[in-house]
Amino acid sequence: MKKIICYIVSVSLLANICLFAQQAKDNYSSSSLLSSGKWIKIAITEEGIYRLDYSDLVRLGLETPSNPVLFGNNRGQLSYYVSDDFVDDLSEISI
Repeated sequence: MKKIICYIVSVSLLANICLFAQQAKDNYSSSSLLSSGKWIKIAITEEGIYRLDYSDLVRLGLETPSNPVLFGNNRGQLSYYVSDDFVDDLSEISI
């Protein structure tokens, strides 16, 4: 009887782990925006408005400074609940 109970518990645990792994896999993008292209990281240390001139973009090594695209992650603190929806990649910020 002990073996049967142990077997049932083991099978149900394995099924839960597989289900959780599949659910976690469905929550993530198939590829990140960061996986291609040239990225420049700029630290934002204070609140306010930041200005980047054409010369700043050239100095940072941007190949086409006339057409920059800005991405960020300003969604704040992660939710306390694991089941809440979240975005796992950067979002484009319109400029």
